[in-house]
Amino acid sequence: MKTRIIITIAALLSCATTNAQNITGYWNSSYIHADEANPAFIPDCKTYISLPGAQFGFQSSIGAYSLLYPAGNGFVTGLHQSVSSEEFLGRIGESARIGADGYARVFGIGRKTGERSFMSASVKMRGTGDANIPSEVFRLLKDGSTESENFDLSGTAYSGDVYGEIAIGAAHSFGSVTVGAKIKLLQGIARSRMELDRLSVTTGSDRWTFEGEGFINSALNGLNPGAAADLGITVRVNDHLTISAAVQDLGGIAWSAASYYRLPGGQWEYSGLEEEIEVMDSEGTDGLGSKMESAFNGLRSKLEFVRDGENAKEYKALPMSFNAAFKYTLPSWEKISLGAVAVHRGNGTTDVRAIADVAALRWWETSASIGMSTNGLSSGILTVVKLGPVRAHLGGELLGSRYGRFSGLIVPIDKVRVMADFGIQIAFR
Repeated sequence: MKTRIIITIAALLSCATTNAQNITGYWNSSYIHADEANPAFIPDCKTYISLPGAQFGFQSSIGAYSLLYPAGNGFVTGLHQSVSSEEFLGRIGESARIGADGYARVFGIGRKTGERSFMSASVKMRGTGDANIPSEVFRLLKDGSTESENFDLSGTAYSGDVYGEIAIGAAHSFGSVTVGAKIKLLQGIARSRMELDRLSVTTGSDRWTFEGEGFINSALNGLNPGAAADLGITVRVNDHLTISAAVQDLGGIAWSAASYYRLPGGQWEYSGLEEEIEVMDSEGTDGLGSKMESAFNGLRSKLEFVRDGENAKEYKALPMSFNAAFKYTLPSWEKISLGAVAVHRGNGTTDVRAIADVAALRWWETSASIGMSTNGLSSGILTVVKLGPVRAHLGGELLGSRYGRFSGLIVPIDKVRVMADFGIQIAFR
């Protein structure tokens, strides 16, 4: 049973689809949503209407390399007896961090308001989430059922936000310099957070002893107003060289009072572990669901969080990011440009890419990027197809510190970050 659990985790961490910013499309002149990275970018059209689309991603500090180990012609998980605890936990590190974010583009519109000015408006639904899993959780999975030992699970935490955004942007060109700004009105829809400040587990052959404190708070209704801003600038140095910089998501949301649940302090015990171990070791499937439910009911009742009123209103800043870039258009062929982009995000990651953009055809433009990030090798591709006034874009980015072959494909197997971006627009020149 533990093997199935760990394989499922490995598959999710290695293959799941992070950060909602398309670096690869930074210099793509046909990409309507380039202003999401820098509000100083002005689209190559007079008017556009953006139909529903999405951008979403996932990142993890561990992957299949941390959880799966070669054995003969196949693999075993880190929970297998042939894998030592030291090797397994060494690949996990101090903790596993998992995050996801993205947004749905509900609607957008933009229009030139003069020879040098452009205004836009958009409506989005955005979401972010992250979790921290200490390595002791994995040590508990590895050794908890076989040894009498103490495990410190303090620091286990997760948080998640969902909010709506109405953005109004404006850009104006002053000759070779273009400046832009975007004001975002936010409304928090849901927020949840859990932290185990202290949780100690002592395992044994027939019972486990728990001692700890923690809390969960959640805001699912009420007025949760917020505001943020994006600021950007581009400078055309000459006919071939352009430089750019922007800062995003300067602001946050004032969340209303949230329901507060706490894990009662003190010490408690859970017996019935023999039945649990028998079920987990069993290869049979008859009645497995009911047996598992019976085995864990006692444990779950001990770990229930009890309601303890409400906590105060809280202001939470958005994860801010900063980027800087340059582009050089080839003198011999203006349809090709080369450049670079560096992005630093609020979660502490940095990504530096080289970008090549090719617009050889009127109806097609493609950008490709490659570079290094905090999570390892990074790459991406974005293609925009223009059929009359209709534009469609599809792109994705992939980051990883280690790569392996799976079903004939080279895929990241550790420190994974994956992002996808797609949408359709109607643009009039």
